[in-house]
Amino acid sequence: TPAYAAVRWLAAAAAVLCLVLTIQCWRRMGRDWRMDISDRNTSLITDGLFAKVRHPIYAFSIALMIATAIVLPSVAMLIVAAAHIARRKSLPP
Repeated sequence: TPAYAAVRWLAAAAAVLCLVLTIQCWRRMGRDWRMDISDRNTSLITDGLFAKVRHPIYAFSIALMIATAIVLPSVAMLIVAAAHIARRKSLPP
């Protein structure tokens, strides 16, 4: 239907925005961005998007997964989205 098509386009635009904002977060973190747990001390970033949301990259990841599930609604995509969201919610604050 036209309404659902519009929702899918809005979800696609939201997904692109999530990606752009995630890249902005990565750039803001600079050398402090890492995927590992190590003894290396890094700065705590408290400005920009990090002032609004404690873990904006996780938040944008969840929003991107929801948007993707709206744009490509299949059983497989919904399972991946649910697993992704459940995993993010289980992380400590």
